[in-house]
Amino acid sequence: MAYRLLHVTDQHFSKSHLWSPEAQNLDREFSPELARDIAGQHFEELASALDLSPETKPPFDAVILGGDFTHIHRPQGFAIAKRWIRLLIERGFAPRNGILPLPGNHDVNIGAAASYETPGAILPLPRSVAEREYREFLDDLGPGILTSNDHLSLVRRVFRKEEGRGLILVGLNSCRIERVDAQGWGYVGLDQLDDVLEGLIDINSKVRAEEGDILVAFTHHNPLPIWDLGLPEVSKRLDERKLSFLADAPSVLEALTTLGFALLLHGHSHREKLVSLTGYDAKYPRNPLVVSGQGSFCANLPDCNAHHFAVLEIEPVSISRGLIPYNFSVPCGGPRR
Repeated sequence: MAYRLLHVTDQHFSKSHLWSPEAQNLDREFSPELARDIAGQHFEELASALDLSPETKPPFDAVILGGDFTHIHRPQGFAIAKRWIRLLIERGFAPRNGILPLPGNHDVNIGAAASYETPGAILPLPRSVAEREYREFLDDLGPGILTSNDHLSLVRRVFRKEEGRGLILVGLNSCRIERVDAQGWGYVGLDQLDDVLEGLIDINSKVRAEEGDILVAFTHHNPLPIWDLGLPEVSKRLDERKLSFLADAPSVLEALTTLGFALLLHGHSHREKLVSLTGYDAKYPRNPLVVSGQGSFCANLPDCNAHHFAVLEIEPVSISRGLIPYNFSVPCGGPRR
């Protein structure tokens, strides 16, 4: 029996097809009862879609939540997300600590431009301030959620004796440099990679990889495509640049392919994707790294008119032959508030 993962990302709960008021009406129109109602409707949309096929019904070995629970750092989105995630726990979508949440760029406080002697000057917020509300959101979720480390990254090992091989899930926080002058810029960092990956081989680590385990990573930002930037974009003022990518994608992809990771999941771009790559050095052949991107679940944005999420079945063989993705695109329904 294959390992089964549910990947949901980019919910943007404070700008969904069920509730998307103007910014000036956010507080007036919101209440705890409304949060429960919206969360319940969004949960039923997901559950109904998964029930359409026996292959996609819960429970799953893990539920990966790829970030952007809210939109533009709004507390109302966190309130809806909190109740939605609790429903995943209460309805048994995954075992205890089997729900793995990562932050998205909309979940951190990017601060604001501060003009002093230099017009357009930027005053970045300390990470402790930028991540404060997201960390409080995680604390409020209670039991059933896998806890993060200082980097907000996650590591979990799933193992069933009948499979013979375990599944290592590594969540890498890519929202570490998000701010006004770097909107949409993702960054993982070698410091985070070293801390997380060294732990997999540390005999004293709580989560240690065993020989033969399948390695799966997930981030919020998209590592592909990697493109050159045109001069008009580069020459814009810092607070006017609109770039959306993983700034250290080459080093992250090189590390993952070198260490034998089989699968990388991501969101952020609101586009479905399934590609594979084998590293950059032809002298050292490597097993392919499958990169699977998902669109947005429930966001009411110009490029989103359907729910996107995926169920992935991973057989304990070469993942290039044993990965079976079920990619969903379900029209958004229900009344809009």
